[in-house]
Amino acid sequence: MWDKWTAIVGLSGSLLLGAATQASAADDRIEIEIALHRATGAPPAAKGKLRFRDRGSRQDARAEIEQVPLGNYEFFVGGVLRATAEVVNTARGTEGEVQFRNPVEPGKVLLDFDPRGELVEWKFNGDVVLTSQFPGDPGDDVPGDDDPGDDNGDDNGGGDGGGDGVEIEISLIRATGAPPAARGKLRFRDRGSRQDARAEIEQVPLGNYDFFVGGVLRASAAVVNTARGTEGKVQFRNPVEPGKIHLDFDPRGELIEWKFNGTVILSSQFPAGTTGAPGSPNDSGSDDSNSNDSSSSSSSADDSAFVNQKVKTNFVRTDASSRARGSMQLTSKKSKAELRIRFTGLDGGKTYTLTVEGVPVATVVTNRKGKAKLRFSTRSGRNKLPLDFDPGDADFELLDGDTLVLSGNSGGSHIGGGMASPNRLKVELNNVGPDSNAHGDAEIRNRPGRTDFQVEIEDLAIGTYDLLADGVVVAMIGVSSQNSGTQGEVEFSTDLTEADKLPLEFDPAGALFEIVRDGTVYLSIQFPA
Repeated sequence: MWDKWTAIVGLSGSLLLGAATQASAADDRIEIEIALHRATGAPPAAKGKLRFRDRGSRQDARAEIEQVPLGNYEFFVGGVLRATAEVVNTARGTEGEVQFRNPVEPGKVLLDFDPRGELVEWKFNGDVVLTSQFPGDPGDDVPGDDDPGDDNGDDNGGGDGGGDGVEIEISLIRATGAPPAARGKLRFRDRGSRQDARAEIEQVPLGNYDFFVGGVLRASAAVVNTARGTEGKVQFRNPVEPGKIHLDFDPRGELIEWKFNGTVILSSQFPAGTTGAPGSPNDSGSDDSNSNDSSSSSSSADDSAFVNQKVKTNFVRTDASSRARGSMQLTSKKSKAELRIRFTGLDGGKTYTLTVEGVPVATVVTNRKGKAKLRFSTRSGRNKLPLDFDPGDADFELLDGDTLVLSGNSGGSHIGGGMASPNRLKVELNNVGPDSNAHGDAEIRNRPGRTDFQVEIEDLAIGTYDLLADGVVVAMIGVSSQNSGTQGEVEFSTDLTEADKLPLEFDPAGALFEIVRDGTVYLSIQFPA
């Protein structure tokens, strides 16, 4: 059961989530999962992932490849062939997988390697089909760090006393007799002064489903039809805000269940993670800033400006044969935020360009060994670049002229403090009047070769609403109950490989957007040009 001590990595290959309580050095529990990237020329529907789990006395790994032509595919880790898997037809399409274990057991391959920090590849007839850089052990220094020590930034090697932000997400497991396509997940975030949770259930019959945590009913959600199929969700927050339920419980270490008419549909044990109940921040009250920082007495914002988090992620190589590697660490806490980036394996004495969301933010000059370091900070100081943009959940690229060398997503949450992410624009929808409680927002995100657009509406009557762009219906939004409010959303993208998003076939810039039901306009906005 892949449901405990989970750290999940998104399609960008960035470490987004992770938490583990370490009882002892011999009793650590680590689980990391990454989705693999399609290589150039690979089948457009190809996908795969790698899961790795270290239980101290036992290690497991599982590599999967799907939606590719039938045949034998080779699995490489760090350039070394580790196994071959046959892709066969299944009820869900074509699939192949290989499982590793140490100590080995029947039906599995001996796991005599560690994938952390290594390049992972699926190949067919010598051609790379899927690839990604596997993240390092979440407890280690940033992979590629050539400096000794803890790499903690300004925490003096002692950590933050449990005050760092935590984000954990798990997928739920179908119960016996549940609809075969049923799926769901639970995401929990603890930022110290704020906690959020979001539970989802999908691809099940319409109706009202009950959400349980530790055997206690916490909410009910109406599963409704959407463009992606049937969906239901419920959101919690502490402190509570309109449209969400008060998060007065801690899911860590508890059994999570979705039930329908008393029957379990989905369930899973939520990781125990770090301690600290919602509403009881465990922050020590110190931002652990460096006492040698000449500007430590000044701040770019007030003491509660930034969210509380520390996230480490890896860059991904675009050329599997390249030696280039990169890593970044985003730390934000109270009145300070920092971003540290390190590169190795580049050409020595060369100049590169670093972009964020397609916007150049720094020039990178390597030393004779092909290494370089950058440090962005909201506090001025020696060898620091100004951090005047929001780096949370942003796409980074390292360019050699016009050639992409490395790419990655910083992961984490938006740091706040009034900072904006490059090439993102979010606006509030205007309440036209028929429902005084209704509100929502629209957001556009531009990245090189891709644009995403999202509209979210809340506190409207349950039902289906039309989204109009300049008078033309471009989508329908299903609004469902969230107990203390209602919510619905729709997402568009010009990236046609995004199966859970609608194709963005119109230009949001300057368009008039309206939320309409039975001819009545509830919300509208003239999106900025």
